[in-house]
Order: sequence, then C-alpha cells, then structure tokens
Amino acid sequence: MPIIFGTIGGYLLYWLLANGLGWGKPIDFTALAAAPWLGVPKFTQPVFHAEAMFLVAPVAIILVAENLGHIKTVGAMTGRSLDGLLGRAFLGDSLATIVSACAGGTGVTTYAENIGVMAATKVYSTILFAVAAIISILLGFSPKFGALILSIPPAVISGVSVVLFGLIATMAGRIWVENRVDFRKPAKHDHRRRGADSRRRRPDAEVRRLHDGRNRHRNLRRHHPLSDPGLGQHGRMRPCG
Repeated sequence: MPIIFGTIGGYLLYWLLANGLGWGKPIDFTALAAAPWLGVPKFTQPVFHAEAMFLVAPVAIILVAENLGHIKTVGAMTGRSLDGLLGRAFLGDSLATIVSACAGGTGVTTYAENIGVMAATKVYSTILFAVAAIISILLGFSPKFGALILSIPPAVISGVSVVLFGLIATMAGRIWVENRVDFRKPAKHDHRRRGADSRRRRPDAEVRRLHDGRNRHRNLRRHHPLSDPGLGQHGRMRPCG
C-alpha cells in the first residue's frame, strides 16, 4: 500500500508541476482518453532469432540462482525446509514462462517483491497469490488500465523503483539478521528427525526431560518394589545390610 500511495502521490505531484505550472514535460493523456474500458489483449506468436536466443539463454542460469535464493528465504521465514520442493518450483517456473512466451508475454519467475511482502505481513498463504493472479488477468482485459500505467512519467517510475528495491534490500538484511547461522559452531542434533518432538521446537535439555518423563512409567514397572526387593517406597534404593 505505501508503494501504491507513493505512486499515486508522485503522479499527481508531477501532473501539478508539469501540466499545471509547466516545470516539466506534460503528461500526454491522448492514449488514455482513446483507450476503451474493455478489450482483448494483443496476442503474438513466438519468433525465433539466433541472436536473441544467445542473448537471453544465459539469463536462465541467473533465474535458477534467483529462484533458489527465494525458496531458501521463504523456508527461513517459515521455519520449514523447502528443499524437497525445489524441483517442483523450477518446473512450474519453466512451464509458466513457456506458456507466457507462446502468447507473446514476458518471462514469468518468482519475485523478491512478493517475498518482501510476505516477510513484512507474516502472511504466507498461497491463496493470496492466486487471487492476485486472477485480478491481474482481469486488468489485462482493460486497455484503459494499460494506458493509465503507460502514462506514468519515467521520473515517478524511477523513484518508485528506488524505493521498492531499497525496501527489498532492507527486508533481505532483516531476514539475514533474524535467521543468520554461525557456521563456525557445530550443528546441534535435531531431535525432531527421530520423532521425539515433532510439533514444537524445544531445547535439548527439555527434550531429554520429556523423553525421561515418558519412559518413567516403564522404569517403575521394571523396578517395582514387589518385583525388586532392593527398591523401597517411590522406587528408591534401600541401604543394604
């Protein structure tokens, strides 16, 4: 919401200074006025050029590293290991980009902006992204909205980009500080892997105390006073002789 309000405020301020006071290049509203409210997006078929393919193909390596970093970040924020979903994430990213390219669309990948929103709001529901995708598709059928976006002055777009990516960098630093790991220290054994404490994180001492408490009744049955004369009341050893 701050990004949206900042964009609207910058747009209105630029319109006031440029169109009203003449201190800059005025905003041209001709295309915005002529654009209809509803219309079908322009679809194009893919065209293969060797020069473009050699230029764009190396970007896939960067996207693999970017997606890996995004998945690791979400795993750090949620406290879950998402390494088992890496293959599914890469496959979904690839298929979505192929479908988009077949209709003349842009590349589709994971975005740090969305992860920054997740870190700020602590909301990790995937339903929200489905709703956002549906709204984006519906807005794609409004040429008026597209013309409005294209009418935003470059100065406003540049300012919003600086603020947006600055927030992403700040959020990345916050995530790093909150989830940093000291690799110089030996890793502690995770008792949750053995099923000792699968629902909550507990220190090792507490896990051992719970484990001993769960097995206490077995020890009492094994060394009951009736079956072991060497034990007295409450299962304590009596002095010999």
